[in-house]
Amino acid sequence: MKQTLTTLTLFLMANLLLGQGSELALAKKYEVVADSLSKIPDNTKAILFRKKALNIYQNQRPVPFEKIASAYRGIGIYYRREGKFNEGEFNLKRAVEVAEKHLYPTHPELAKAYNSYGIYLLTTGKYELALNYLNKSLSINRRMNLPGVAENLNNIGIIHENMGDYVLAFEHYKEALNYNRAELGLFDLATGNNYINLGTACLRLDRYDEAKSYFDTALLVYNKMLPKTTPEFAALYNNLGAVANVRGDYQTALENFENALKITEKDLGQNHPDVANIYANSGNLLLSRGDINKALAFFQKAYGIRLKFFGQNNHLVARTCNYLGDTYLLKKDFDKAYEWYNKAILIFETLPAGDPADFAEYKNDLGYYFEKLGNYQSALKFYNEALGVVRKHPDKQDLDIANSLARIGNVLLLKSNFKQAGQNFQQALLITKEILGTQHPDIAQIYCKLALASADETELALSYCDSAMLSLGYTKANGFSFDKVDSPLTLLEILEKKGKLLQGFYAESKFRKWLDEADATYKIGEKQRHTAVGSTAISPCWKVF
Repeated sequence: MKQTLTTLTLFLMANLLLGQGSELALAKKYEVVADSLSKIPDNTKAILFRKKALNIYQNQRPVPFEKIASAYRGIGIYYRREGKFNEGEFNLKRAVEVAEKHLYPTHPELAKAYNSYGIYLLTTGKYELALNYLNKSLSINRRMNLPGVAENLNNIGIIHENMGDYVLAFEHYKEALNYNRAELGLFDLATGNNYINLGTACLRLDRYDEAKSYFDTALLVYNKMLPKTTPEFAALYNNLGAVANVRGDYQTALENFENALKITEKDLGQNHPDVANIYANSGNLLLSRGDINKALAFFQKAYGIRLKFFGQNNHLVARTCNYLGDTYLLKKDFDKAYEWYNKAILIFETLPAGDPADFAEYKNDLGYYFEKLGNYQSALKFYNEALGVVRKHPDKQDLDIANSLARIGNVLLLKSNFKQAGQNFQQALLITKEILGTQHPDIAQIYCKLALASADETELALSYCDSAMLSLGYTKANGFSFDKVDSPLTLLEILEKKGKLLQGFYAESKFRKWLDEADATYKIGEKQRHTAVGSTAISPCWKVF
């Protein structure tokens, strides 16, 4: 009788295992289908198939905890890509809990769970917590010599970049590239992505030629491996646009942003955070070109998307608030400008970590608001606070420092402190020329300010005006053509300021030559004004996203 029961038990177990084997095979097929759907991408259907696989795994005995953790992780990743962050967090956190409780401490799936949850935390702006999980993943991968080391280094680099430590970000990106070049070679998507990230770090470090070189290498990789309608190309176009814009090549920048937007909208729809990124960059470009209303529409779209996906307390939301402040200030809607500027600062101050350069920018722009209202004391207060933020590293000379110096110079100029204003502008000019070269709208604007600070020295002031126009490419060689000037609004402003200087020279000397030159200068400006779009107000400095 006992032998019969044993035989029956073995028979039932064999059938159970056979049934489980077929179910496990079905679960595996569901996972393959889910992965394929996610690449289309159709993350909604991918989630359904991953959940079917998870349901099978949860009913297996013994319980395959590795498979369960992996299924939760996959579902969480798909939700994150869809922008459904609450659902994404639940599943990614569950993957970590299962892996920590049931897998050994150096298990590859635990490393993957830490990495995926870290990416979610990074995406939602929780940088310090994200760094903790990504370092845990990196520790396992390095100890066990697993293939996730390069991805960990890359993600850690992104966190440091978002927290404003661009040098440390660059070092992590470079180490990730070395891993991938050794393991995968040049022509691999992971390697191409490393070059993209190295380029973005160089953008932040104001090393624009180096950034362009990295982006060009990524383009070489992508051209060989991908069709031009993929998200990778969209990211590349967006970054190439940023390089072109900061160099003052606005037409090239606009073309790249348009290409990025077409791909991203088609791939992810019109309400995805990646689309918001391109809206924000395009808005800044349009603002610098003087198309204020269109820029406002782009910023409002970006703000709506980011607020929906990330909630109020997020660095990208704060940054968009500041862009809206810039736009309303140019529209002379001072109440709305103050509201958005103040909101950006308040959000930044509530968050645990962020890029100090962003904080300095917010303070600078609020200072500019007070400057426009004639409240110079408050303007100087915020400008000096901004300079203090960006000068925490005294050996570092970058555009943020130049920007703060120039803004302080503006207020000193308005207070008729010409000598000290000129000193600030000279310092700003040296830094900006070293980074941007000699031809750029920002250079032109500083020369224009130097001319105003040197109004008591006629020839010097006029030479600064000429240098300003040369730095925009408005030269005899191109026939003094507005069509060949990248920033016609800046040129119009310079012509207007030069005219006022000449009128001032005439008022003091009654020398008819100055009045005639003033009249001729104004006529050039009026004749060409129709070639410029919108307002002639100075645009805020470009903000690389």
